[in-house]
Amino acid sequence: MGGRYSSPLGRKQRRYLRGCTAAMMKNFLPYYERQLATAFLRQVSGELDLQGKLALQLLQSKTQRAPRATLCDGLLSQYDEDSQRWKENYFVILGDLTLEWFESKEALGKGCEPRGSTALSGYLLLTSQSEYTKLVSSLCQGFAGGSSQQGCNALADPPGEFLFFLYHPFRRHFCFCTNSAESQRLWKSALQDGIRYHSTELQRRDSFEAEAFLEAVRFYRQERGSYRAGDLLLGVEAEFLQEAYTLILSQVSSEFKVFQRDQEKLQIQLEKKIRPDLDQMLTLKDQIARKLQAMVHSAAESCCCQRVEPDLDFVMEELMRPISSGAEMVRSLFAERVDEMVRTVRNSPIAVLQKELLTLGRTSWMPEIMQPCYEKADVYKESLQRLERFGFHSMTSLVLGAQNLMQQLMQNSIYTFQQLSEQRLSQATNCNQVVQILENVKDRVLKKFDYDSSSTRKQFAQEWLVQIFLPFLLKHLESRCKLELPKYESYVFADCSGIISVENIYEEMVLSVLLKAISKALKEASGRNKHSLYRDSFFCVLESVDNPLPEVTAHALSEIRMGALSSSSALDTVNPPTCQVNKSASGEKIW
Repeated sequence: MGGRYSSPLGRKQRRYLRGCTAAMMKNFLPYYERQLATAFLRQVSGELDLQGKLALQLLQSKTQRAPRATLCDGLLSQYDEDSQRWKENYFVILGDLTLEWFESKEALGKGCEPRGSTALSGYLLLTSQSEYTKLVSSLCQGFAGGSSQQGCNALADPPGEFLFFLYHPFRRHFCFCTNSAESQRLWKSALQDGIRYHSTELQRRDSFEAEAFLEAVRFYRQERGSYRAGDLLLGVEAEFLQEAYTLILSQVSSEFKVFQRDQEKLQIQLEKKIRPDLDQMLTLKDQIARKLQAMVHSAAESCCCQRVEPDLDFVMEELMRPISSGAEMVRSLFAERVDEMVRTVRNSPIAVLQKELLTLGRTSWMPEIMQPCYEKADVYKESLQRLERFGFHSMTSLVLGAQNLMQQLMQNSIYTFQQLSEQRLSQATNCNQVVQILENVKDRVLKKFDYDSSSTRKQFAQEWLVQIFLPFLLKHLESRCKLELPKYESYVFADCSGIISVENIYEEMVLSVLLKAISKALKEASGRNKHSLYRDSFFCVLESVDNPLPEVTAHALSEIRMGALSSSSALDTVNPPTCQVNKSASGEKIW
Protein backbone atom coordinates (compact mmCIF):
# COMPACT_ATOMS: atom_id res chain seq x y z
CA MET A 1 0.00 0.00 0.00
CA GLY A 2 1.65 3.16 -1.17
CA GLY A 3 4.90 1.36 -1.81
CA ARG A 4 5.15 -2.35 -2.38
CA TYR A 5 2.55 -4.84 -1.27
CA SER A 6 4.00 -8.26 -2.03
CA SER A 7 6.91 -10.39 -0.93
CA PRO A 8 9.39 -11.79 -3.51
CA LEU A 9 8.05 -14.66 -5.57
CA GLY A 10 9.65 -18.08 -5.18
CA ARG A 11 11.13 -20.04 -8.06
CA LYS A 12 8.14 -22.39 -8.21
CA GLN A 13 5.72 -19.45 -8.23
CA ARG A 14 7.63 -17.76 -11.05
CA ARG A 15 7.65 -20.98 -13.09
CA TYR A 16 3.92 -21.42 -12.54
CA LEU A 17 3.13 -17.84 -13.59
CA ARG A 18 5.34 -18.13 -16.69
CA GLY A 19 3.47 -21.28 -17.66
CA CYS A 20 0.08 -19.63 -17.17
CA THR A 21 1.15 -16.57 -19.16
CA ALA A 22 2.56 -18.64 -22.02
CA ALA A 23 -0.67 -20.64 -22.18
CA MET A 24 -2.77 -17.48 -22.19
CA MET A 25 -0.70 -15.93 -24.99
CA LYS A 26 -0.84 -19.15 -27.02
CA ASN A 27 -4.64 -19.05 -26.76
CA PHE A 28 -4.96 -15.31 -27.41
CA LEU A 29 -2.66 -14.75 -30.40
CA PRO A 30 -4.80 -16.72 -32.91
CA TYR A 31 -7.66 -14.32 -32.14
CA TYR A 32 -5.36 -11.40 -32.84
CA GLU A 33 -4.14 -12.91 -36.12
CA ARG A 34 -7.72 -13.49 -37.28
CA GLN A 35 -8.80 -9.96 -36.43
CA LEU A 36 -5.72 -8.48 -38.13
CA ALA A 37 -6.82 -10.11 -41.36
CA THR A 38 -10.45 -9.06 -40.90
CA ALA A 39 -9.55 -5.46 -40.02
CA PHE A 40 -7.10 -5.20 -42.92
CA LEU A 41 -9.77 -6.45 -45.35
CA ARG A 42 -12.12 -3.80 -43.94
CA GLN A 43 -9.48 -1.09 -44.33
CA VAL A 44 -8.70 -1.99 -47.93
CA SER A 45 -12.39 -2.12 -48.86
CA GLY A 46 -12.85 1.22 -47.10
CA GLU A 47 -10.24 2.84 -49.35
CA LEU A 48 -12.81 2.59 -52.14
CA ASP A 49 -15.44 4.39 -50.06
CA LEU A 50 -15.10 8.15 -50.40
CA GLN A 51 -17.99 8.86 -47.99
CA GLY A 52 -16.84 6.77 -45.08
CA LYS A 53 -15.54 9.51 -42.83
CA LEU A 54 -17.54 11.89 -40.72
CA ALA A 55 -17.56 15.33 -42.37
CA LEU A 56 -16.49 18.08 -39.97
CA GLN A 57 -16.01 21.82 -40.40
CA LEU A 58 -13.31 22.64 -37.86
CA LEU A 59 -9.72 22.03 -38.90
CA GLN A 60 -8.43 18.86 -37.27
CA SER A 61 -5.44 19.60 -35.05
CA LYS A 62 -2.77 16.94 -34.62
CA THR A 63 -0.65 19.07 -32.29
CA GLN A 64 1.11 17.13 -29.53
CA ARG A 65 3.02 18.20 -26.46
CA ALA A 66 6.80 17.88 -26.36
CA PRO A 67 7.35 14.51 -24.60
CA ARG A 68 9.99 15.82 -22.18
CA ALA A 69 8.32 19.15 -21.43
CA THR A 70 7.49 19.72 -17.76
CA LEU A 71 3.74 20.13 -17.25
CA CYS A 72 3.62 19.97 -13.46
CA ASP A 73 6.37 19.59 -10.87
CA GLY A 74 7.06 20.11 -7.20
CA LEU A 75 7.79 18.53 -3.84
CA LEU A 76 5.21 16.09 -2.54
CA SER A 77 5.14 14.18 0.72
CA GLN A 78 4.79 10.52 -0.13
CA TYR A 79 4.04 7.62 2.18
CA ASP A 80 6.80 4.98 1.98
CA GLU A 81 5.59 1.44 2.72
CA ASP A 82 9.06 0.10 3.58
CA SER A 83 9.86 2.60 6.29
CA GLN A 84 6.18 3.33 7.09
CA ARG A 85 7.04 7.02 7.12
CA TRP A 86 6.25 10.07 5.04
CA LYS A 87 9.09 11.26 2.79
CA GLU A 88 9.50 14.14 0.38
CA ASN A 89 10.28 13.46 -3.27
CA TYR A 90 10.35 15.79 -6.25
CA PHE A 91 7.65 14.73 -8.70
CA VAL A 92 7.34 15.71 -12.36
CA ILE A 93 4.59 15.13 -14.93
CA LEU A 94 6.14 15.23 -18.39
CA GLY A 95 4.65 16.24 -21.72
CA ASP A 96 3.82 12.62 -22.51
CA LEU A 97 1.98 12.61 -19.16
CA THR A 98 4.34 10.13 -17.54
CA LEU A 99 4.95 10.54 -13.80
CA GLU A 100 8.59 10.59 -12.65
CA TRP A 101 10.11 11.28 -9.24
CA PHE A 102 13.54 12.36 -8.05
CA GLU A 103 15.36 12.76 -4.76
CA SER A 104 15.28 16.54 -5.15
CA LYS A 105 14.80 19.35 -7.63
CA GLU A 106 18.58 19.64 -7.83
CA ALA A 107 18.83 15.99 -8.91
CA LEU A 108 16.38 16.70 -11.72
CA GLY A 109 18.33 19.80 -12.76
CA LYS A 110 21.58 17.83 -12.89
CA GLY A 111 20.06 15.31 -15.28
CA CYS A 112 20.09 12.43 -12.77
CA GLU A 113 18.06 9.33 -13.51
CA PRO A 114 14.66 9.40 -11.78
CA ARG A 115 14.08 7.22 -8.75
CA GLY A 116 11.08 5.80 -10.53
CA SER A 117 8.65 6.33 -13.38
CA THR A 118 5.16 5.12 -14.24
CA ALA A 119 2.57 5.56 -16.94
CA LEU A 120 -0.76 6.42 -15.35
CA SER A 121 -2.98 4.03 -17.32
CA GLY A 122 -5.55 2.22 -15.23
CA TYR A 123 -5.03 4.30 -12.09
CA LEU A 124 -7.87 5.67 -9.99
CA LEU A 125 -7.39 9.09 -8.36
CA LEU A 126 -8.94 9.41 -4.90
CA THR A 127 -9.06 12.20 -2.32
CA SER A 128 -10.94 10.26 0.34
CA GLN A 129 -8.73 8.28 2.72
CA SER A 130 -11.66 6.14 3.80
CA GLU A 131 -12.46 5.25 0.19
CA TYR A 132 -8.82 4.41 -0.48
CA THR A 133 -8.62 2.28 2.69
CA LYS A 134 -11.76 0.43 1.65
CA LEU A 135 -10.32 -0.41 -1.78
CA VAL A 136 -7.02 -1.58 -0.30
CA SER A 137 -8.81 -3.72 2.28
CA SER A 138 -10.89 -5.31 -0.46
CA LEU A 139 -7.75 -5.92 -2.52
CA CYS A 140 -5.97 -7.64 0.37
CA GLN A 141 -8.81 -9.98 1.28
CA GLY A 142 -7.94 -13.63 0.86
CA PHE A 143 -4.16 -13.15 0.98
CA ALA A 144 -1.99 -14.36 3.83
CA GLY A 145 -0.88 -11.36 5.86
CA GLY A 146 -3.04 -9.24 3.62
CA SER A 147 -4.47 -6.94 6.27
CA SER A 148 -3.96 -3.31 5.42
CA GLN A 149 -4.84 -2.03 8.87
CA GLN A 150 -1.26 -1.37 9.97
CA GLY A 151 -0.48 0.76 6.94
CA CYS A 152 -3.77 2.60 7.24
CA ASN A 153 -2.97 3.47 10.87
CA ALA A 154 0.35 4.96 9.73
CA LEU A 155 -1.54 7.10 7.25
CA ALA A 156 -3.55 8.52 10.13
CA ASP A 157 -0.66 10.89 10.95
CA PRO A 158 0.14 12.62 7.63
CA PRO A 159 2.24 15.82 7.53
CA GLY A 160 -0.75 17.81 6.30
CA GLU A 161 -4.47 17.61 5.61
CA PHE A 162 -4.52 17.69 1.81
CA LEU A 163 -4.25 14.02 0.85
CA PHE A 164 -4.76 12.28 -2.48
CA PHE A 165 -4.12 8.74 -3.66
CA LEU A 166 -3.34 6.86 -6.86
CA TYR A 167 -4.84 3.38 -6.68
CA HIS A 168 -4.28 0.47 -9.08
CA PRO A 169 -5.35 -3.15 -8.44
CA PHE A 170 -2.09 -4.64 -9.74
CA ARG A 171 0.53 -1.92 -9.54
CA ARG A 172 2.20 0.31 -7.01
CA HIS A 173 -0.02 2.71 -5.10
CA PHE A 174 0.88 6.32 -4.33
CA CYS A 175 -0.22 8.17 -1.18
CA PHE A 176 0.49 11.91 -1.39
CA CYS A 177 0.13 14.91 0.87
CA THR A 178 0.44 18.56 -0.14
CA ASN A 179 0.65 21.75 1.91
CA SER A 180 -2.35 23.57 0.38
CA ALA A 181 -5.70 23.04 -1.24
CA GLU A 182 -4.49 24.86 -4.37
CA SER A 183 -1.49 22.56 -4.73
CA GLN A 184 -3.75 19.54 -4.27
CA ARG A 185 -6.12 20.86 -6.94
CA LEU A 186 -3.34 21.42 -9.49
CA TRP A 187 -1.84 17.97 -8.94
CA LYS A 188 -5.24 16.31 -9.14
CA SER A 189 -6.00 18.01 -12.48
CA ALA A 190 -2.62 17.09 -13.96
CA LEU A 191 -2.76 13.48 -12.74
CA GLN A 192 -6.32 13.05 -13.97
CA ASP A 193 -5.19 14.27 -17.38
CA GLY A 194 -2.40 11.70 -17.36
CA ILE A 195 -4.80 8.91 -16.41
CA ARG A 196 -7.15 9.89 -19.22
CA TYR A 197 -4.38 10.19 -21.79
CA HIS A 198 -2.68 6.88 -21.08
CA SER A 199 -5.85 4.90 -20.40
CA THR A 200 -7.29 5.74 -23.84
CA GLU A 201 -4.11 5.59 -25.90
CA LEU A 202 -5.12 2.48 -27.81
CA GLN A 203 -8.59 3.82 -28.60
CA ARG A 204 -7.13 7.04 -30.03
CA ARG A 205 -4.89 5.23 -32.50
CA ASP A 206 -6.35 5.37 -36.00
CA SER A 207 -4.98 2.03 -37.20
CA PHE A 208 -6.36 -1.34 -38.18
CA GLU A 209 -3.84 -2.97 -35.83
CA ALA A 210 -5.37 -1.23 -32.82
CA GLU A 211 -8.87 -2.05 -34.01
CA ALA A 212 -7.82 -5.69 -34.49
CA PHE A 213 -6.41 -5.91 -30.99
CA LEU A 214 -9.52 -4.53 -29.33
CA GLU A 215 -11.68 -6.90 -31.35
CA ALA A 216 -9.42 -9.83 -30.50
CA VAL A 217 -9.75 -9.04 -26.78
CA ARG A 218 -13.53 -8.95 -27.11
CA PHE A 219 -13.74 -12.25 -29.01
CA TYR A 220 -11.28 -13.87 -26.60
CA ARG A 221 -13.47 -12.89 -23.65
CA GLN A 222 -16.72 -13.90 -25.35
CA GLU A 223 -15.39 -17.36 -26.13
CA ARG A 224 -14.93 -17.77 -22.39
CA GLY A 225 -18.48 -16.70 -21.68
CA SER A 226 -17.74 -13.12 -20.64
CA TYR A 227 -19.86 -10.59 -22.50
CA ARG A 228 -19.54 -7.98 -19.74
CA ALA A 229 -17.90 -4.79 -20.91
CA GLY A 230 -15.37 -3.61 -18.37
CA ASP A 231 -14.19 -6.85 -16.77
CA LEU A 232 -10.46 -7.11 -16.20
CA LEU A 233 -9.24 -10.09 -18.15
CA LEU A 234 -6.98 -11.01 -15.26
CA GLY A 235 -10.05 -11.63 -13.12
CA VAL A 236 -12.82 -9.77 -11.34
CA GLU A 237 -10.99 -10.14 -8.03
CA ALA A 238 -7.34 -9.18 -7.59
CA GLU A 239 -5.28 -12.25 -8.58
CA PHE A 240 -1.77 -10.78 -8.96
CA LEU A 241 0.39 -8.72 -6.65
CA GLN A 242 3.10 -6.25 -7.62
CA GLU A 243 5.95 -8.64 -8.37
CA ALA A 244 3.66 -11.10 -10.12
CA TYR A 245 2.19 -8.28 -12.19
CA THR A 246 5.65 -7.06 -13.19
CA LEU A 247 6.75 -10.59 -14.09
CA ILE A 248 3.68 -11.25 -16.22
CA LEU A 249 3.88 -7.81 -17.84
CA SER A 250 7.49 -8.35 -18.93
CA GLN A 251 6.77 -11.83 -20.27
CA VAL A 252 3.71 -10.74 -22.23
CA SER A 253 5.76 -7.85 -23.64
CA SER A 254 8.42 -10.32 -24.74
CA GLU A 255 5.83 -12.59 -26.34
CA PHE A 256 4.35 -9.68 -28.28
CA LYS A 257 7.73 -8.49 -29.53
CA VAL A 258 8.21 -11.94 -31.05
CA PHE A 259 4.72 -11.82 -32.53
CA GLN A 260 5.30 -8.33 -33.96
CA ARG A 261 8.15 -9.63 -36.08
CA ASP A 262 5.83 -12.30 -37.44
CA GLN A 263 3.06 -9.73 -37.79
CA GLU A 264 5.11 -7.69 -40.29
CA LYS A 265 5.43 -10.78 -42.49
CA LEU A 266 1.72 -11.48 -42.06
CA GLN A 267 0.79 -7.95 -43.20
CA ILE A 268 2.91 -8.34 -46.35
CA GLN A 269 1.14 -11.61 -47.09
CA LEU A 270 -2.26 -9.98 -46.49
CA GLU A 271 -1.38 -7.16 -48.91
CA LYS A 272 -0.52 -9.66 -51.64
CA LYS A 273 -3.59 -11.76 -50.95
CA ILE A 274 -6.34 -9.21 -50.34
CA ARG A 275 -5.75 -6.37 -52.78
CA PRO A 276 -5.79 -8.40 -56.02
CA ASP A 277 -8.87 -10.42 -54.95
CA LEU A 278 -10.76 -7.78 -52.99
CA ASP A 279 -13.93 -7.91 -55.12
CA GLN A 280 -14.13 -11.69 -54.90
CA MET A 281 -13.63 -11.63 -51.13
CA LEU A 282 -16.33 -9.02 -50.60
CA THR A 283 -18.67 -11.00 -52.86
CA LEU A 284 -17.98 -14.12 -50.81
CA LYS A 285 -18.73 -12.24 -47.59
CA ASP A 286 -22.04 -11.12 -49.06
CA GLN A 287 -22.91 -14.65 -50.15
CA ILE A 288 -22.21 -16.06 -46.70
CA ALA A 289 -24.25 -13.24 -45.13
CA ARG A 290 -27.20 -14.19 -47.34
CA LYS A 291 -26.95 -17.79 -46.19
CA LEU A 292 -26.85 -16.62 -42.57
CA GLN A 293 -29.75 -14.22 -43.01
CA ALA A 294 -32.58 -16.67 -42.38
CA MET A 295 -31.05 -17.76 -39.09
CA VAL A 296 -29.69 -14.42 -37.82
CA HIS A 297 -31.73 -11.51 -39.10
CA SER A 298 -35.17 -12.28 -37.69
CA ALA A 299 -33.77 -13.49 -34.36
CA ALA A 300 -31.60 -10.35 -34.03
CA GLU A 301 -34.48 -8.03 -34.96
CA SER A 302 -36.83 -9.74 -32.50
CA CYS A 303 -34.29 -9.60 -29.68
CA CYS A 304 -33.44 -5.95 -30.45
CA CYS A 305 -37.12 -5.00 -30.59
CA GLN A 306 -38.00 -6.68 -27.30
CA ARG A 307 -34.86 -6.12 -25.21
CA VAL A 308 -33.14 -3.01 -26.60
CA GLU A 309 -35.53 -0.58 -28.27
CA PRO A 310 -37.71 0.00 -25.17
CA ASP A 311 -34.63 1.35 -23.35
CA LEU A 312 -32.93 3.22 -26.20
CA ASP A 313 -34.46 6.64 -25.55
CA PHE A 314 -33.66 6.53 -21.84
CA VAL A 315 -30.06 5.41 -22.37
CA MET A 316 -29.50 7.87 -25.20
CA GLU A 317 -30.76 10.71 -23.03
CA GLU A 318 -28.42 9.67 -20.23
CA LEU A 319 -25.52 9.58 -22.71
CA MET A 320 -26.29 12.91 -24.37
CA ARG A 321 -26.93 15.09 -21.33
CA PRO A 322 -23.41 15.09 -19.78
CA ILE A 323 -21.52 15.25 -23.09
CA SER A 324 -23.77 18.08 -24.28
CA SER A 325 -23.18 20.02 -21.05
CA GLY A 326 -19.45 19.47 -21.41
CA ALA A 327 -19.43 20.59 -25.04
CA GLU A 328 -21.40 23.72 -24.15
CA MET A 329 -18.86 24.54 -21.47
CA VAL A 330 -16.02 24.01 -23.96
CA ARG A 331 -17.76 26.47 -26.30
CA SER A 332 -18.11 29.05 -23.53
CA LEU A 333 -14.52 28.58 -22.38
CA PHE A 334 -13.21 29.00 -25.94
CA ALA A 335 -15.22 32.21 -26.38
CA GLU A 336 -14.01 33.54 -23.01
CA ARG A 337 -10.36 32.82 -23.82
CA VAL A 338 -10.65 34.56 -27.18
CA ASP A 339 -12.42 37.55 -25.60
CA GLU A 340 -9.62 37.81 -23.01
CA MET A 341 -7.07 37.78 -25.81
CA VAL A 342 -8.94 40.49 -27.73
CA ARG A 343 -9.05 42.72 -24.63
CA THR A 344 -5.31 42.23 -24.20
CA VAL A 345 -4.35 43.12 -27.78
CA ARG A 346 -6.88 45.94 -28.19
CA ASN A 347 -4.44 48.59 -26.99
CA SER A 348 -1.17 46.69 -27.41
CA PRO A 349 1.49 46.49 -30.12
CA ILE A 350 0.90 43.96 -32.92
CA ALA A 351 3.82 41.88 -31.62
CA VAL A 352 1.77 41.00 -28.53
CA LEU A 353 -0.80 39.27 -30.74
CA GLN A 354 1.50 36.41 -31.74
CA LYS A 355 2.35 35.75 -28.10
CA GLU A 356 -1.35 35.73 -27.19
CA LEU A 357 -2.18 33.34 -30.02
CA LEU A 358 0.47 30.94 -28.74
CA THR A 359 -0.87 31.21 -25.20
CA LEU A 360 -4.37 30.51 -26.50
CA GLY A 361 -3.03 27.41 -28.26
CA ARG A 362 -2.03 25.83 -24.95
CA THR A 363 -5.55 25.96 -23.50
CA SER A 364 -6.58 22.40 -24.39
CA TRP A 365 -3.38 21.08 -22.78
CA MET A 366 -3.95 22.88 -19.48
CA PRO A 367 -5.97 20.50 -17.28
CA GLU A 368 -6.60 23.06 -14.56
CA ILE A 369 -8.41 25.25 -17.14
CA MET A 370 -10.21 22.37 -18.86
CA GLN A 371 -11.20 20.70 -15.58
CA PRO A 372 -14.66 22.37 -15.28
CA CYS A 373 -15.48 20.92 -18.71
CA TYR A 374 -14.16 17.49 -17.81
CA GLU A 375 -16.15 17.42 -14.58
CA LYS A 376 -19.39 17.38 -16.59
CA ALA A 377 -18.52 13.82 -17.66
CA ASP A 378 -18.37 12.66 -14.04
CA VAL A 379 -22.18 12.70 -14.06
CA TYR A 380 -22.01 9.39 -15.93
CA LYS A 381 -20.80 7.63 -12.80
CA GLU A 382 -24.16 8.22 -11.18
CA SER A 383 -26.64 8.54 -14.03
CA LEU A 384 -25.85 5.27 -15.80
CA GLN A 385 -25.66 2.89 -12.85
CA ARG A 386 -28.84 1.22 -14.02
CA LEU A 387 -26.97 -0.04 -17.09
CA GLU A 388 -25.42 -2.79 -15.02
CA ARG A 389 -28.44 -4.90 -15.89
CA PHE A 390 -27.16 -4.90 -19.49
CA GLY A 391 -23.78 -6.11 -18.31
CA PHE A 392 -22.18 -2.70 -18.85
CA HIS A 393 -19.42 -1.81 -16.40
CA SER A 394 -17.16 0.45 -18.50
CA MET A 395 -18.10 3.70 -16.77
CA THR A 396 -14.48 4.85 -16.45
CA SER A 397 -13.93 4.32 -20.17
CA LEU A 398 -17.10 6.28 -20.92
CA VAL A 399 -16.02 9.22 -18.75
CA LEU A 400 -12.53 9.32 -20.28
CA GLY A 401 -13.93 9.05 -23.80
CA ALA A 402 -16.24 12.01 -23.19
CA GLN A 403 -13.32 14.04 -21.83
CA ASN A 404 -11.24 13.17 -24.90
CA LEU A 405 -14.02 14.50 -27.12
CA MET A 406 -14.13 17.76 -25.15
CA GLN A 407 -10.40 18.23 -25.42
CA GLN A 408 -10.44 17.53 -29.16
CA LEU A 409 -13.25 20.04 -29.72
CA MET A 410 -11.27 22.70 -27.86
CA GLN A 411 -8.06 21.83 -29.66
CA ASN A 412 -9.72 21.92 -33.10
CA SER A 413 -11.51 25.20 -32.31
CA ILE A 414 -8.31 26.94 -31.25
CA TYR A 415 -6.34 25.50 -34.17
CA THR A 416 -9.02 26.70 -36.62
CA PHE A 417 -9.06 30.13 -34.96
CA GLN A 418 -5.27 30.40 -35.21
CA GLN A 419 -5.17 29.39 -38.87
CA LEU A 420 -8.03 31.66 -39.97
CA SER A 421 -6.66 34.59 -37.95
CA GLU A 422 -3.21 34.31 -39.49
CA GLN A 423 -4.73 34.26 -42.96
CA ARG A 424 -6.75 37.43 -42.34
CA LEU A 425 -4.48 39.51 -40.12
CA SER A 426 -2.05 40.32 -42.92
CA GLN A 427 -4.79 42.57 -44.32
CA ALA A 428 -5.08 44.66 -41.13
CA THR A 429 -3.49 48.11 -41.03
CA ASN A 430 -4.47 49.26 -37.55
CA CYS A 431 -5.54 47.96 -34.15
CA ASN A 432 -9.25 48.41 -34.77
CA GLN A 433 -9.07 46.23 -37.86
CA VAL A 434 -7.15 43.56 -35.91
CA VAL A 435 -9.86 43.47 -33.25
CA GLN A 436 -12.62 43.33 -35.86
CA ILE A 437 -10.92 40.45 -37.67
CA LEU A 438 -10.49 38.50 -34.46
CA GLU A 439 -14.14 39.02 -33.54
CA ASN A 440 -15.30 37.88 -37.00
CA VAL A 441 -13.07 34.82 -36.91
CA LYS A 442 -14.37 33.91 -33.45
CA ASP A 443 -17.98 34.06 -34.67
CA ARG A 444 -17.12 31.92 -37.68
CA VAL A 445 -15.33 29.33 -35.54
CA LEU A 446 -18.26 29.17 -33.11
CA LYS A 447 -20.61 28.32 -36.00
CA LYS A 448 -18.25 25.56 -37.10
CA PHE A 449 -18.02 24.42 -33.49
CA ASP A 450 -21.80 24.08 -33.23
CA TYR A 451 -21.94 21.87 -36.30
CA ASP A 452 -18.99 19.70 -35.26
CA SER A 453 -20.27 19.46 -31.70
CA SER A 454 -23.59 18.13 -32.95
CA SER A 455 -21.91 15.65 -35.31
CA THR A 456 -19.37 14.31 -32.85
CA ARG A 457 -21.83 14.06 -29.97
CA LYS A 458 -24.18 12.01 -32.13
CA GLN A 459 -21.31 9.80 -33.17
CA PHE A 460 -20.24 9.50 -29.52
CA ALA A 461 -23.76 8.45 -28.52
CA GLN A 462 -23.91 5.97 -31.39
CA GLU A 463 -20.59 4.38 -30.44
CA TRP A 464 -21.53 3.99 -26.78
CA LEU A 465 -25.02 2.72 -27.50
CA VAL A 466 -23.29 -0.01 -29.52
CA GLN A 467 -20.85 -0.71 -26.68
CA ILE A 468 -23.73 -0.98 -24.22
CA PHE A 469 -26.16 -3.06 -26.25
CA LEU A 470 -24.10 -5.15 -28.71
CA PRO A 471 -22.59 -7.48 -26.04
CA PHE A 472 -26.05 -7.71 -24.48
CA LEU A 473 -27.58 -8.77 -27.82
CA LEU A 474 -24.80 -11.22 -28.62
CA LYS A 475 -25.16 -12.90 -25.25
CA HIS A 476 -28.90 -13.42 -25.71
CA LEU A 477 -28.42 -14.69 -29.28
CA GLU A 478 -25.64 -17.09 -28.37
CA SER A 479 -27.78 -20.20 -27.93
CA ARG A 480 -30.02 -19.43 -30.93
CA CYS A 481 -27.42 -18.28 -33.45
CA LYS A 482 -23.78 -18.51 -32.48
CA LEU A 483 -23.83 -22.23 -31.79
CA GLU A 484 -25.05 -22.75 -35.36
CA LEU A 485 -22.14 -20.89 -36.99
CA PRO A 486 -19.80 -23.91 -37.45
CA LYS A 487 -22.27 -25.26 -40.01
CA TYR A 488 -21.42 -22.36 -42.31
CA GLU A 489 -17.62 -22.65 -42.15
CA SER A 490 -17.62 -24.89 -45.24
CA TYR A 491 -18.77 -21.93 -47.36
CA VAL A 492 -15.46 -20.12 -46.76
CA PHE A 493 -13.04 -20.96 -49.58
CA ALA A 494 -9.78 -22.51 -48.43
CA ASP A 495 -7.66 -19.63 -49.70
CA CYS A 496 -9.86 -17.14 -47.75
CA SER A 497 -10.06 -19.09 -44.51
CA GLY A 498 -7.53 -16.91 -42.73
CA ILE A 499 -9.20 -13.68 -43.84
CA ILE A 500 -12.98 -14.17 -43.92
CA SER A 501 -14.52 -15.25 -40.62
CA VAL A 502 -18.09 -16.51 -40.32
CA GLU A 503 -18.22 -15.26 -36.74
CA ASN A 504 -17.21 -11.75 -37.80
CA ILE A 505 -19.87 -11.76 -40.53
CA TYR A 506 -22.45 -12.90 -37.98
CA GLU A 507 -21.53 -10.11 -35.56
CA GLU A 508 -21.62 -7.51 -38.35
CA MET A 509 -25.16 -8.65 -39.16
CA VAL A 510 -26.23 -8.29 -35.54
CA LEU A 511 -24.48 -4.91 -35.43
CA SER A 512 -26.36 -3.75 -38.54
CA VAL A 513 -29.70 -4.56 -36.88
CA LEU A 514 -28.68 -2.66 -33.75
CA LEU A 515 -27.39 0.33 -35.73
CA LYS A 516 -30.69 0.56 -37.59
CA ALA A 517 -32.53 0.95 -34.28
CA ILE A 518 -29.94 3.42 -32.96
CA SER A 519 -30.11 5.42 -36.19
CA LYS A 520 -33.86 5.76 -35.87
CA ALA A 521 -33.62 6.88 -32.23
CA LEU A 522 -30.93 9.48 -32.97
CA LYS A 523 -32.83 10.89 -35.95
CA GLU A 524 -35.94 11.25 -33.83
CA ALA A 525 -33.90 13.09 -31.18
CA SER A 526 -32.52 15.40 -33.88
CA GLY A 527 -36.03 16.06 -35.13
CA ARG A 528 -37.05 17.16 -31.65
CA ASN A 529 -33.98 19.46 -31.62
CA LYS A 530 -32.92 18.12 -28.21
CA HIS A 531 -29.42 18.96 -26.97
CA SER A 532 -28.89 21.34 -29.94
CA LEU A 533 -28.55 18.45 -32.40
CA TYR A 534 -28.63 19.39 -36.07
CA ARG A 535 -30.55 17.14 -38.42
CA ASP A 536 -28.02 17.46 -41.24
CA SER A 537 -25.05 16.61 -39.03
CA PHE A 538 -26.20 13.06 -38.36
CA PHE A 539 -23.78 10.43 -39.58
CA CYS A 540 -25.59 7.17 -40.30
CA VAL A 541 -23.43 4.21 -41.25
CA LEU A 542 -26.33 2.25 -42.74
CA GLU A 543 -27.46 3.14 -46.24
CA SER A 544 -29.25 -0.02 -47.41
CA VAL A 545 -31.87 -2.18 -45.73
CA ASP A 546 -32.21 -4.63 -48.61
CA ASN A 547 -28.75 -6.12 -48.33
CA PRO A 548 -28.58 -8.75 -45.55
CA LEU A 549 -25.21 -7.31 -44.56
CA PRO A 550 -25.62 -3.53 -45.15
CA GLU A 551 -22.40 -1.88 -46.16
CA VAL A 552 -20.94 -0.59 -42.93
CA THR A 553 -18.13 1.68 -44.03
CA ALA A 554 -14.66 0.74 -42.87
CA HIS A 555 -14.02 4.01 -41.07
CA ALA A 556 -17.42 4.06 -39.38
CA LEU A 557 -17.12 0.49 -38.15
CA SER A 558 -13.62 1.18 -36.92
CA GLU A 559 -14.80 4.28 -35.04
CA ILE A 560 -17.65 2.34 -33.43
CA ARG A 561 -15.47 -0.57 -32.42
CA MET A 562 -12.63 1.57 -31.10
CA GLY A 563 -14.90 3.39 -28.66
CA ALA A 564 -15.04 1.57 -25.36
CA LEU A 565 -12.29 -0.74 -24.16
CA SER A 566 -9.75 1.20 -22.18
CA SER A 567 -6.49 -0.20 -20.92
CA SER A 568 -8.05 -0.30 -17.48
CA SER A 569 -10.73 -2.67 -18.73
CA ALA A 570 -8.90 -4.81 -21.24
CA LEU A 571 -5.87 -7.07 -21.02
CA ASP A 572 -4.08 -4.88 -18.50
CA THR A 573 -0.91 -6.88 -18.94
CA VAL A 574 -0.93 -6.36 -22.70
CA ASN A 575 -0.39 -3.11 -24.55
CA PRO A 576 0.00 -4.03 -28.21
CA PRO A 577 0.30 -3.44 -31.05
CA THR A 578 3.35 -1.39 -30.10
CA CYS A 579 5.48 -2.55 -27.20
CA GLN A 580 6.96 0.37 -25.33
CA VAL A 581 9.64 0.35 -22.67
CA ASN A 582 8.49 1.94 -19.44
CA LYS A 583 9.65 1.50 -15.89
CA SER A 584 7.91 -0.03 -12.97
CA ALA A 585 7.51 1.85 -9.75
CA SER A 586 10.82 0.42 -8.62
CA GLY A 587 12.55 1.67 -11.76
CA GLU A 588 12.78 -1.77 -13.39
CA LYS A 589 12.15 -1.74 -17.13
CA ILE A 590 9.03 -3.78 -17.69
CA TRP A 591 7.51 -2.65 -21.01
